[in-house]
Amino acid sequence: MNITFKTFLFISEVFLFLLFSGSTIKATAQAKFTAEFLPGGAIAFNCPISIEQENYSDLNFTAHYRTESFKLPLHYSVRIGYNFNMKQGVEIEFNHLKLILDNTSDEIERFSITHGFNQLWINYVHSACRFEFRSGIGPVLAHPESIIRDQKFDESGGIAQSGYHICGITGQLGIQKKFYLGRHFFFSTEVKINLAYADAPISNGNAEVWVFDVQGLAGIGLALNTSNK
Repeated sequence: MNITFKTFLFISEVFLFLLFSGSTIKATAQAKFTAEFLPGGAIAFNCPISIEQENYSDLNFTAHYRTESFKLPLHYSVRIGYNFNMKQGVEIEFNHLKLILDNTSDEIERFSITHGFNQLWINYVHSACRFEFRSGIGPVLAHPESIIRDQKFDESGGIAQSGYHICGITGQLGIQKKFYLGRHFFFSTEVKINLAYADAPISNGNAEVWVFDVQGLAGIGLALNTSNK
């Protein structure tokens, strides 16, 4: 474990504190359930990547990614939540992000995670000043695709031979504004930053991938057993 990854673990501990600091709050009559679907887009910033492959020297460089958020399958988040009261709640959120390496080379013909650099977050939400502030942490569920040094990665492995691998940790911070359309339905916009680390498999090796991105989302939601904020 290198110093950089230790730093990431420290950030993760901070996220955990934020997540569970409100977990002992007693539910009240104002408690509610929510469900949301939020398509949108993402911009991934340049981040370090390290590729280790058997019988070859390591490749260490700065990765430039594009996300193709508006090409199928689209970029989106979907989540369900439970609010303890009008101020605090918890959620489970699934976020679908795509990564395609732009600065390929003679040795790296292809490296992408397009069927999903999927992120599953457990969120803590705090409402203040008519906004919702969100922090979350969870695992990365990735579907890597690569051809490195003429070796194509076999995408038939992973969980239930689906090509998906639980291979990292991810966190987010976000801010959201809701616009209620009656009592139970709302439209919302959200901006979030996302930091993640994944140890993605390749043919006869692995790629240590760092991801830092900003996401903009807009979508619809359903709120049950609630009054308007």
